[in-house]
Amino acid sequence: MVRRRTFLKRSGGAFPILTGTEIFGSVRKRQQRLWNLPIEEVKERKAPVESYGFTGEGEDREIKRNEVFGNSNGVSQFELEAFCYGTGTVGMAGATTFGTTWEAPESGEYTLTANYWGNGSYFPGASDPWELDIDTAGTGEVNLAVVNSQESVVGKQTQVHLGSALDPRSEEAFERVVGFLAKRLISVYFGFVGVLIATFLMYAFEPNLQLLRSKEFWIEPLEGRNIKATFSARAGETYDVFFTPCVSFGLESREGPYPPYGPRIGAKYTLDSLRIEKGDDGLF
Repeated sequence: MVRRRTFLKRSGGAFPILTGTEIFGSVRKRQQRLWNLPIEEVKERKAPVESYGFTGEGEDREIKRNEVFGNSNGVSQFELEAFCYGTGTVGMAGATTFGTTWEAPESGEYTLTANYWGNGSYFPGASDPWELDIDTAGTGEVNLAVVNSQESVVGKQTQVHLGSALDPRSEEAFERVVGFLAKRLISVYFGFVGVLIATFLMYAFEPNLQLLRSKEFWIEPLEGRNIKATFSARAGETYDVFFTPCVSFGLESREGPYPPYGPRIGAKYTLDSLRIEKGDDGLF
């Protein structure tokens, strides 16, 4: 697990001063406070490409693009693409983590909210995949996490935008591909936030939950979307806050040695704001 102090803390251990804005209105609102949090650190994460198979005569796999970008303005961009033919499994994943810190002024319940927008799409790379013996899945999601000084996650939430770009032969086959991504890539290479995302994916793709299945998404900048996580804080304790967009795709082929496949996923997320508000925002 990536150490929180290694990831967030600047040299000298000094924290930036976070400004608070009083919200006036009703009696309840007078008792609330709102903190707008800056982005202190950005970490780009690329998992090494995982594959097995594609070793027979006339079989091969090649990585075409593996680009992950994040900046202090809250922008994340992903371009992942592979080329393969034959029998085997291949997967790629990327993530960007935006981190900041916050000190609780008093003990109580708080709500962390991230406002963001973006777009993305997944192409399985086969012109007629329903006629072939392959299973494929593309995922795109954002995760919000709050970590205390003991490195325990005290608040978390995951929101999914991309599901499957191809109806699998069976739910079991689809879960196998998602499990390959979650266990071999996301949870291994993306730290404790990756473990949160992987756990969510393994749970959310169960058939009875009917997770969104879509090969593309588009969130307008003017409309935006938010993701919220509630947590309990103690006065004087400093908390780490993480907003992590993550994309991945996996393909399992039992066709060999041809035809070739060119799976690819691309996405862009923009984090507009991070804020913490006193109270649970009615989420409990």
